[in-house]
Amino acid sequence: MWRLYLTDEGLGQIRRRLAGAGGEEMYLVVRETDAQPLGAFAVEWSDREIWGDARGGDGRAGYVHTLSVHRRARGTALGERMMKLAEQIIAARGRDLFRLDCWRRSEFLRGYYARLGFAIVADDVKQGVLMWEKRVAPATAARPPPPPPNDTP
Repeated sequence: MWRLYLTDEGLGQIRRRLAGAGGEEMYLVVRETDAQPLGAFAVEWSDREIWGDARGGDGRAGYVHTLSVHRRARGTALGERMMKLAEQIIAARGRDLFRLDCWRRSEFLRGYYARLGFAIVADDVKQGVLMWEKRVAPATAARPPPPPPNDTP
């Protein structure tokens, strides 16, 4: 959906966000063999713009945005692995909910997020988005921070 983020212009935006210019945590997955970007996602700790003040600032969730997978990683389950990594990051922060939104007209994304265990909790017709939520398992104190996903297709 976010093909822009894996173009030269989009990668420039991601690199600025990686440098801390956005207020979220930005992750870029590159192929080890040639450093080619394969995917990206951001984790934010509030999202009042989409979720409103009550849910978007309740301190219970991590919000994933700009999930992008390059076509060259097609068929590698990279998107699922990035979502699992995001879930681990959210749990490690002590949050119990993983939230995201997508365009309501996207049949593919609706099926994809449902397969990953998310449930629709709101349909904002005005903004044209569905809001999804999933409970995450709490991180244990003994577990180290999650490693990056295997980025080799």
